[in-house]
Amino acid sequence: YSHNALAGGRGNFLASLVPDGRPPRCLFLVPLASAFGSNGTAVTLARHGGTLVLLDHFTPEAALAAIREHEPTHVLGVPTAVRLMLERLDGAAERLPSPTALVLGGAPLDETTARAAAEVFGCPVVNLYGSADGVNCHTGLG
Repeated sequence: YSHNALAGGRGNFLASLVPDGRPPRCLFLVPLASAFGSNGTAVTLARHGGTLVLLDHFTPEAALAAIREHEPTHVLGVPTAVRLMLERLDGAAERLPSPTALVLGGAPLDETTARAAAEVFGCPVVNLYGSADGVNCHTGLG
């Protein structure tokens, strides 16, 4: 990555998902060393002055506990992780804190998962596609 790709391209992508301009608090369900995870240190911390919420390793239970405890503004992960989280919540009456957005990439996002996630998490589900050099396309908050 170039610094411009990280702070510029990826930084602008995240900025477009922060409607109030306040520093985001992002829960990453992917390794920070991955292309998707590069939105963590250089973008969330350095560009936006935000907070990272990280797991030692992904489990649906750990991810749900982190959402309850840390109330992230953004949850970034892959559709499979969200499907596993939805399975754990199936039929649960407990209401989760609503992030600003679930940002999902790295694999195709099917309509059933997107619709269920939006309902359960109470926020927009952003379908992300991007190349490894800092260019991202997404469906936005609308």
